[in-house]
Amino acid sequence: MAGLDVATKVLLQVAPRGVLGLAFPGLAIQSVEPQESEVVAQELRMDKLFAVRVAGEQDPRWLQAEVEASWKHDVPYLTFKRWSLAHPRLRALEAFVLVLKPGARQGRPCGRYLVRDRRSGEPRLDFRFGLVCAWELDGDELLARGDPGLLPLVPFTRGASVTRVDETLGALHDACTPGQWVELSATLLAFAGNAFPAVPWLDRLPREILMESTVYQQIRDMALRDGKREGKREGKREGLREGKREGKREGKREGLREGKREGKREGERRLLALQLRERLEDRADPFLARLEAARPKAIEEAAKLLARPISTAKLLRELDVLLPEA
Repeated sequence: MAGLDVATKVLLQVAPRGVLGLAFPGLAIQSVEPQESEVVAQELRMDKLFAVRVAGEQDPRWLQAEVEASWKHDVPYLTFKRWSLAHPRLRALEAFVLVLKPGARQGRPCGRYLVRDRRSGEPRLDFRFGLVCAWELDGDELLARGDPGLLPLVPFTRGASVTRVDETLGALHDACTPGQWVELSATLLAFAGNAFPAVPWLDRLPREILMESTVYQQIRDMALRDGKREGKREGKREGLREGKREGKREGKREGLREGKREGKREGERRLLALQLRERLEDRADPFLARLEAARPKAIEEAAKLLARPISTAKLLRELDVLLPEA
């Protein structure tokens, strides 16, 4: 979708007259003059701000135009917000939005931003703007009009097909100036790639044309950046998965080693218990209870002590030191 966003900007940069004609249906547009559109406040930026001169009208119409790749529920609010920042300087400013694709679970597109009073339900703010959805346009009609600014929309129009897009590419070549052709052809194919992703659309254009297109270059660079980021994320995920697997393997190995050590210590305790019972009989009972808490080193020393030829009295004293009460 990011590549689609890049391509949408071209429609208002290279051939805005066609899109703006959708905002003023039935009117004869004489000229379109792009204006400075950056709004410093809150770092918001419109796609384009235009002075549109219409036949029979003395003053230009001021239009804030936006092209959205897909409909989102917050489009009315954002359109109002941009308009409200520029409106103090341009009191006659109108707003227009062209949407290329329906949004997923975003509601039905509506050219209205309405705020109601919480208590009474009465409208407190009712902002309206022009709205055109590309999927409601007739692709055959756009082909017949031959406007280079509208032809790239054909892949998103009603009844669009691969065959119709190929026809549009030829019509666009005939309708464009050489400068427009480089950018608008890449824009058309970017849109077609979104609408019909299984088709290798870029093969339709010579590589030298693609290399001249800023649209193609931006989409390619964005794809490379996205690919690197995804590669890093996938590498991190794979590293985590491998780390978990290695951790499990290491844990299993450590568990086996610890099990062997514990088994050996348990065997040494049992052997020492038998030796104590054989040598000391009933007097071994206090020491047998202490064996469970005894350290491996103490058990080893006690076994050595039993192997020495010493008196029972001395043995008891030495054992009392090696195996003290807890």
